[in-house]
Amino acid sequence: MIRPYRKGEDVERLFPVIKSWLAECRANEFGIEIEMPAYIETVYRLIEHEDTDLMVMFYEDEIIGVMGITSSRCPIGAQCIANALYWYTLPEHRGKGISFVLEARRWARAKGCSHIIFSASKMASEMHDRVCQIYEHLKMRKFETSYMLEIS
Repeated sequence: MIRPYRKGEDVERLFPVIKSWLAECRANEFGIEIEMPAYIETVYRLIEHEDTDLMVMFYEDEIIGVMGITSSRCPIGAQCIANALYWYTLPEHRGKGISFVLEARRWARAKGCSHIIFSASKMASEMHDRVCQIYEHLKMRKFETSYMLEIS
């Protein structure tokens, strides 16, 4: 089951998922320090605005995944475009994460979006190439390639 995050009841149950993501995250390879308070602040921003959501996935009574999603007016057109900012599923539940893609599509339609963007971050997981294959299997087309440079 996937549903929107509930601030009062989900915060403690979300921590194991966040900790697992942090353990898998390769942010340091890019010179990014990950801090739990900053991540939690981002989570709260996602649940405070009308055009954003934090979705949680359950298995039995345990949160096993999380997805942040937003919608906004396209900067070059009149359409509303959704963006799945990130999604993560605990390693022992991989394979169920495809449900986030389907839920994101439903969410975007309900918001009146004409398109949705999904990302596959090299930083977040060793699963990058597999996630790209899943997107292509679902008939998504590559839209953008990003590069990062640490400036000090």
